[in-house]
Amino acid sequence: MITSRLVGYEEAPLDKREFVHHTILPFSDDDTQAFVKKWYTAREKNPAAARDRSQHLIDMIKREPRIKTLATNPLMLTIIALVHRIEAELPHERVKLYDKCVTELVQTWEEVRGLRVEDRQRIYYKYRRRLLEQLAYWMHSQPGERGRAREVKEGNLEFQIRRFLLEDPKLSLDNETAHQEAHDFVNLVKGRTGLLIERGEGVYAFPHLTFQEYLAAADIEYRLADSIDAMWAEIQPRLFDPHWREVILLLLGSLNKFEQHPTELVRRIFESTDEYEPVLHRNLYLATRALADRVEVEAKLRRKIIDQLLSLVIGPEWLTFNDALTAISLLQGDDYAAGRLLAIAQDSRIDQEIRCESAQTLAQLGQTDEAAQVLLALVKDSHNIVGWVRSDAVEALGQLGQINESVIRDLLTLAQEPKMDSEDQLGIQATIESEIRYSAIQALAQLGYSAGSMQVLLAIAQDPLEPDRLRCIAAEALGQHGYSDEAAQLLLALTQDPQTDEHVKLASVETLGRLGYNTDAAQLLLGIVQNPQMKEYIRRDAAESLGQFGQTDDAVLHGLLTLIKDPHETEVMRDSVAKALGKLGQAHEFVLENLFDLLQDSEMDVAVRHTAAQAIGQLGWADKNILEGLLNIAQDSQVDAWARSGSVRALGQLGQTDKT
Repeated sequence: MITSRLVGYEEAPLDKREFVHHTILPFSDDDTQAFVKKWYTAREKNPAAARDRSQHLIDMIKREPRIKTLATNPLMLTIIALVHRIEAELPHERVKLYDKCVTELVQTWEEVRGLRVEDRQRIYYKYRRRLLEQLAYWMHSQPGERGRAREVKEGNLEFQIRRFLLEDPKLSLDNETAHQEAHDFVNLVKGRTGLLIERGEGVYAFPHLTFQEYLAAADIEYRLADSIDAMWAEIQPRLFDPHWREVILLLLGSLNKFEQHPTELVRRIFESTDEYEPVLHRNLYLATRALADRVEVEAKLRRKIIDQLLSLVIGPEWLTFNDALTAISLLQGDDYAAGRLLAIAQDSRIDQEIRCESAQTLAQLGQTDEAAQVLLALVKDSHNIVGWVRSDAVEALGQLGQINESVIRDLLTLAQEPKMDSEDQLGIQATIESEIRYSAIQALAQLGYSAGSMQVLLAIAQDPLEPDRLRCIAAEALGQHGYSDEAAQLLLALTQDPQTDEHVKLASVETLGRLGYNTDAAQLLLGIVQNPQMKEYIRRDAAESLGQFGQTDDAVLHGLLTLIKDPHETEVMRDSVAKALGKLGQAHEFVLENLFDLLQDSEMDVAVRHTAAQAIGQLGWADKNILEGLLNIAQDSQVDAWARSGSVRALGQLGQTDKT
């Protein structure tokens, strides 16, 4: 096994006829989760604490895009786990995390081979972190694509390092010495130092935009920390530039070591105004984000910012309340914000939707029990609260996670509300109560297993007088929580009942597949696809669901092929079936031959021919005759361009890249 960096490899690669080439992937989401769980299992003696802490970190990584990007690197993920366990509340104290990452990567320079003791005494080496900070600020100031770390050519890199050294009054270097130090700095960077990498021949960049942003913020602090006015002059023109937003937030977070700096700068942001502020509230939201990042400001200013934010929730500008609640949701652990929000959620004079959304935000702030009580009160108040708000409140209850038994009992009561008699079934109130029952059943399913809830769901699923839709979702909930055999029997009964609504039949079959009964589900889906008495869009949806199974038996494949050849079927239906065949992933010879015949049929609708070609490519294998046939079609100027393009794509998917 031979390994190499990507940079520059293609200029002199090993012979691909003699060596199999692979690219090592970054960690996937599953890799990240496995790593975190094993890491905490090894570190925490208490198994329950290990489970809780690892899940907290996994959830945080999922929510925070910048940290998630770093976590794809095993070294960075190790540092993230260390910081999470010992030092910082992630993601709110990202400054601590990034500082640890940078420190670790700078220290790896100690391990560079061939670095002598005298080299470690050189100016460029002793000042390497400071030089990186200056470089990051300069690079971040350059024009470029938003959301990407800037790149710099080697000549410009060396020139800037030399300039930084010459301008430092503490060093008093002459031009020749500065030039040599800069040259040696760049040579060291080439030696796998981690924080500045070679992206291409003679082109350098920070490995992640995150490091560029953090180091740029560190440079501002280093240069201007002795003057709040100077720091404000630096950041004020950039407050609403998305490219500088993270730099500003990281700078504010790094200033917690000072007494007045954080409060004064956040106050200036909060009190700034322009012609757009009354509508966009940009300064208010930025100040709120600073609070969410644990920037330490005086309590009076903190309360003032929160009060202003909450005024948008209940103010006359009705459309702003969602944005304001989103901002408030970031203030986790803030008792003052939670208390004020609870008062809003309980106030019957405030708009019902705002109260419901406020309760959900309250749960995000960690006040789950209080949120559940507010939501239940909204659901139970059928005289004053409109139906759709009550239904939303029930659905929100199911998303709360861990809630107490009294809430579970209330949801069970809602799920068992007496059915309307036949004379009332067309009434609006009956429809509303049915939707609330549906939401209650879904909530019970989301909240997990309890003996009482499973008994209720079983009773609903078995009752032929219950609406089919409720029976289907109740059966799925049973299957997800240990009653898979009972659920399968109930779902099969629904699919075989001629009185069952078509939509519910399809949903029941799809649920069977999700519960692992793929063979039964595949046969039933095929039956729906082949049934001309059912609505076409239902049949197309069934074909799409069938295609997601990945593997199925020959009988299903033959059934789909028979349908695709049926001249009485619409072209749209044939197209859906061809797509399903391609997704099933089974390159049986008879399937390939039939799809190729379809592609060659000049009388066939060109969209179906295009899909047939794509299906051949998705199957991943084809014999020599079909490959040659695809190439002939792709090259035939008499064939429709769409069929030709489908053939070209299929050739590429089948590994015929030279031919494409």
